[in-house]
Amino acid sequence: MKQKLKTQDKLKQWDVGGSINLNLMCCGLCKHGPNSHAYLFFECDYSSQVWNMVKPLASLEQNSWDDIVKFLLTNWQSKTAKIVIGKLLVAATTYMIKQERNNRLFSLIERPVNLLRDIIVSTVRLKLATLKFKKRTKGMNILDNWKLPKR
Repeated sequence: MKQKLKTQDKLKQWDVGGSINLNLMCCGLCKHGPNSHAYLFFECDYSSQVWNMVKPLASLEQNSWDDIVKFLLTNWQSKTAKIVIGKLLVAATTYMIKQERNNRLFSLIERPVNLLRDIIVSTVRLKLATLKFKKRTKGMNILDNWKLPKR
């Protein structure tokens, strides 16, 4: 959220020297767009495909990073199922996107979109299985998306 990821837009803030052309740096996932925080989350074709696959599970509608941050900051204290799941999903998705970017940059391992989606869903589902929610019909509907056992 604080945009600390070492991307081209972050490197421009540093004095990296005149001999380095930062315009040559491109997205580590799609190799097309700029290597920037905003592009990586979720303007890049790869990351936007992943986000569009997982966000319905939390009933989220936000697409841009700025909208996602606004959503999180507006609801940071809420403990409703939708908000908790939304926070977990954003955290897991950004972590896995960053990990995928690093894998492609440093080890040349590429995972397909469907596999990354499954890893994110599995990660969030495991965390949700450890949480207790109040039995409200609204909250229970969103939990059904995650195929959690009824308690």
